[in-house]
Amino acid sequence: MLAHSVHFALVAAGLAGLGALLAPTVAHRSRPRPARDTHDARVGALRAAVARYAAEGSVHALRTPERGAVLESAGSTLLVPLAATSSLAAASVHAALVPAHLQERLVFGAFFVVVAVAQLAWADRALRRPDAGLLLAGAVGNLAVLVLWLTTRTVGLPLALLPEPEAVGAWDVTCAAFEVVVVGACVAGIRLAREGRDVRPAAPWREWSPVVHGWAALVATLLVALAIGGGGH
Repeated sequence: MLAHSVHFALVAAGLAGLGALLAPTVAHRSRPRPARDTHDARVGALRAAVARYAAEGSVHALRTPERGAVLESAGSTLLVPLAATSSLAAASVHAALVPAHLQERLVFGAFFVVVAVAQLAWADRALRRPDAGLLLAGAVGNLAVLVLWLTTRTVGLPLALLPEPEAVGAWDVTCAAFEVVVVGACVAGIRLAREGRDVRPAAPWREWSPVVHGWAALVATLLVALAIGGGGH
């Protein structure tokens, strides 16, 4: 019962953390809409393209600015929020499993604390000041955690840390899914950066893609369900 209560409390803290990260974006409601700025930027880019087309007669000049504006907007309304939300969700799972792993080995519990803190800090930075280097770190770090998880579920760990593979549970599968989303979103963001597009901070919550809104709702539902139902580790 005590461990179950700790799980619930830590997951609740993770959900509260999600709210804390989103609060600054919601606070923008009283400010001019950034979407309007994006719209104005697109209109300006299109006007410039039309002027270039009139001077050069190149159809390509009409397409490039609009595509660039759409791609950069996708980063701030879809990719960055998706990666940050998923990273925070994964951090919540790792934090919730700290007590159970501390009972197994101190090193396991400490590892889960480090991963949870790193994923939480990464989510905060990604929402506020993302860049290509941060996205690369997010992709590599979460991929490394995924590889380690697969190792513990297939062959165990060396040095007698985990002689036999651990059983697969609902908590770890859900966390792995969150981390896969982080890696995918980061890789997509890196591709934008390589095309010379800016990696912009996350837009206000109301401007996020419906995909992210739906994903955030699903994440919250999964975390609550795991906290209530247990589901092993």
